[in-house]
Amino acid sequence: MVCGTPTTIKGPLWKPDLSTAVWASGGRALPTVEEAQRAGMLDHYLSKREMAMDPKGYFKFKVDTEKKCLFASYHSCIMNDKGEFFDLEGNKLTCHGKSPEPVKTWECRTAKEMTTEILEDWDMAAKVLTIGHGGYIGREVQKAEDALYSGKTYRQD
Repeated sequence: MVCGTPTTIKGPLWKPDLSTAVWASGGRALPTVEEAQRAGMLDHYLSKREMAMDPKGYFKFKVDTEKKCLFASYHSCIMNDKGEFFDLEGNKLTCHGKSPEPVKTWECRTAKEMTTEILEDWDMAAKVLTIGHGGYIGREVQKAEDALYSGKTYRQD
């Protein structure tokens, strides 16, 4: 079972082997419809899991289709003993409220450029980022890049 859905495979008994699939797709091994649906369900399920906000800060990502760029901003915050988050001026942060001014911003053309600038070149990365945050940044900017170059709408998790 995947996400509560039985994984019964229906269809013809013959399935092309990997080399046939790669040849037929022009050199790319493309997922089947069932594989794409299962991956979509898993992604949806994992996007709904409970996540704790990083007490040091958070990232916002945007796509600018006119400039063909990805934008990222890092916003620092403070968590009190009740688990509430505040900006550096003491204003309470909410999910749908106005964000405080970012501590740092980036404008890049690709996900690889963005992750390199944030995770490798930013002098504060080791002080404010966790391993989980690094994984999240990688997933989000790859998703943003895909939206930028495919014409899809980007929505940050």
